[in-house]
Amino acid sequence: MNGLRPRGLGPSASAVPEASGRPEGVDPRRRLTALPTAFLPAAAAGAGFHRVYELRSLLPLVVIAAAAPVVLSGLLSVRRDGTRAPLWRAALAGPVAWLLCAWGLLYRRESLTPGLVRRMGIDLLDAPHRVLTMITPLPAEGALLILPFTAVWLAASAGAELALRTGTVLFPALPGVVVFGVAVVLGAGGPGTNVPAAAGFLVAVGLLVVLRAPRVHTSRPRARRAVVAAVPLIAAQALVAAVVAPVATGVDGRTPVSLRADAAAREPAYVNGGNPLDLVASWLLDPARPLFKVRAAELADQDWRLAVLTDFDGSTWSPPGLLRPTGGRVPGGAAGTPEAGVRRVPLDQRITVQQLGGVWLPSADRPVRVTGPVADRLAVDPDTGALADTAPIRDGDSYQVASRVPVFDARLVQYAPTAVDPAMTRLPDSPTRDLLRELGQQATQGSTFPYQQALRLAAWLREGHVFDVQAAPGHTYRSLEFFLTEAKRGTSEQFAAAFAVMARSLGLPTRLVVGFHHGTATPDGWQVTGADAVVWPEVEFAGVGWVPFQPTPGQRVTAAPAGPAAVPSGPEGAAAPGAGAQRLLDDAQIIDAPHQGSGVPGPAAGGGGGGGLRWWWVLVVVGVAGLVAWAVWAGWRALRPWRMRRAERRGSPAAQVVAAWRRIGASLHGAGMAAPGTLTVAEVAEFWDGFVGESGDRSVAALADLVNAVGYAGLEPDEAAAAEAWRTAVRVAEAVAVGERMRVRVPV
Repeated sequence: MNGLRPRGLGPSASAVPEASGRPEGVDPRRRLTALPTAFLPAAAAGAGFHRVYELRSLLPLVVIAAAAPVVLSGLLSVRRDGTRAPLWRAALAGPVAWLLCAWGLLYRRESLTPGLVRRMGIDLLDAPHRVLTMITPLPAEGALLILPFTAVWLAASAGAELALRTGTVLFPALPGVVVFGVAVVLGAGGPGTNVPAAAGFLVAVGLLVVLRAPRVHTSRPRARRAVVAAVPLIAAQALVAAVVAPVATGVDGRTPVSLRADAAAREPAYVNGGNPLDLVASWLLDPARPLFKVRAAELADQDWRLAVLTDFDGSTWSPPGLLRPTGGRVPGGAAGTPEAGVRRVPLDQRITVQQLGGVWLPSADRPVRVTGPVADRLAVDPDTGALADTAPIRDGDSYQVASRVPVFDARLVQYAPTAVDPAMTRLPDSPTRDLLRELGQQATQGSTFPYQQALRLAAWLREGHVFDVQAAPGHTYRSLEFFLTEAKRGTSEQFAAAFAVMARSLGLPTRLVVGFHHGTATPDGWQVTGADAVVWPEVEFAGVGWVPFQPTPGQRVTAAPAGPAAVPSGPEGAAAPGAGAQRLLDDAQIIDAPHQGSGVPGPAAGGGGGGGLRWWWVLVVVGVAGLVAWAVWAGWRALRPWRMRRAERRGSPAAQVVAAWRRIGASLHGAGMAAPGTLTVAEVAEFWDGFVGESGDRSVAALADLVNAVGYAGLEPDEAAAAEAWRTAVRVAEAVAVGERMRVRVPV
């Protein structure tokens, strides 16, 4: 360093603490910037859980979990006189504050007792396992939200202590990096994308760099360069997030590593209640057997769904054997084409099981939420929404279901194309398959659009075959061939299975649903018995979803029966809810109509919309906007000295020499020298000589003579003298920086 060797802090070392007036103190600017620099990375990291939890329930919790420990650390880490407080104060108060906040936000409906505290600890330890094995987005329950709340709390608390107790720039972001990584891993495979979250987190880290960088002046050239580079750094980080995050999270079509998928594969919720399709024949032969009772506020011609069967191997149609626990919430279904042609109406039901048996739980399509004793044991097929109990259901079990039942618009369904779903058109090879395809082609000859094709196939089965509860059960390839070509008698099991297989052979995506008709009206609800057991097929249409069909003869209903309550069928052209809805769409004019439409469904009538902004959303938006504005203001203030220096260097050589001398005075004042305004230039040079020792550079003394000549003798220096003055100022700043680094900056 040009022979410049600071002697520790030389004779003036002891003067540094006294000059500051705050031994072992905390710089007020550092204390001020520590709060946002700890809050921003922790809050941005918590937002990374958005693929695990619904954002509207997650965001307020994250903001509080990031803000509370930061404020607590700011209050407890500094004494009233401005000196640094011991770490144990925050270490003891932090867990107490976490307990009170977690109780008030997540468990406020319960009394704060030792038993609740113990259960909160158990919930926290069990939360990672539940998060990995449940379907996302998870319900807003305290036992599940305690995981992101605690993670963000720890990140904010650790970040605040690092920001207050160290002089490093990026260390306060390290806890947030860990939490964000955990959030990304837990959310892999969940809905949405991590690109905005990753970009937001990296921007938060970039703002941290701006806020944590030292004040910029001539004596800190490295700090100046760091802050000047902050803006392009933030832009580069956002670009990296946009490029790398899709690859890391699988949103670009690749398959990411997913702990969730691994955990689900290791600990599945197996359904061992048998195939309900095999029970239909026995239920029909015992028509008086009470199966369950339904109470609903509104009810039309509603069929009850028990199980959905999607796989056919040539021997049997089977439901998925692997379901996922949800804690009572039912996900919205697999991602795909939005159901633009379907309006859904809410329907609440209270169902009491009688002699149903098995594990499958009846409900109206499509369930949204299940409450009651079975909710904790509930397992759901995420694709179909079918419900099951992980333990055999018992007579007398009761539960409540909130459903959103589809209301189909015939004008949109009629010309809609079928969905592209290869799994729902797959059939095993067999000579019988070829025979069924030939029969299906004969039945649908002349059809010009998929809905017409499905209607004609259902009509062909109804008109050429007979419903008979005494018919032999079975739905294998051989059973279906016998039913279609020889016996021509069967239950809804054979009619529905034949329709589904023949439709698949024609390229229509189909599945089977085992369920029940609405039942018999009683004073306290609808009584469903064995006589109401029914199987129906469904066909998947693009933009509409799954539409039910009724190929079984003798079960067509033209009007809703009288009952405890009824709802109108809906607007003109729309049918009433439930599987019976299709029966109102089944019309000879549609079957025989020529193709007249584009097949592209329009927007759903009466589509639902969310309510207005909640109060906490307003607070969150205002708070985030305030923090961003504060960060921009702080960054602009941090760049002010640099802007001033640029202005100084544009002056005359004499003005630049004076400005360089002022920078030297500011640097030495930071090393313990008295205020430069109270000293002569000779006294400043003398302090410098004592700071660097006998072997140090004496250029400051020479510059002092030049400053005196400029100020009192009217000397006009040249550009070379001005440049040398600035180089001297830089050497002084670097020497002072070396002396500062020689001190212990992180207290024990």
